[in-house]
Amino acid sequence: VGVSSSAPQVSQAFQALAATVKELGITVEVEDGSVTLTGRVHSWQERDSVVGAIAHAPGVQSVRDRLRVDPWF
Repeated sequence: VGVSSSAPQVSQAFQALAATVKELGITVEVEDGSVTLTGRVHSWQERDSVVGAIAHAPGVQSVRDRLRVDPWF
């Protein structure tokens, strides 16, 4: 998991999500409350869960979803 942050309140919110995000191999980049998610997930449901959890974290203003659904990886 790569977490790059310029906003401490956002990076603290990711601590609770770190285990799940790490298992999924997702890279998380944070800049001024804007979060970019990059990587692969196994299903649309998994994607929606990750994006939803990040979007509702304190301090997150927007989410750029660059996740790819790939059930075969």
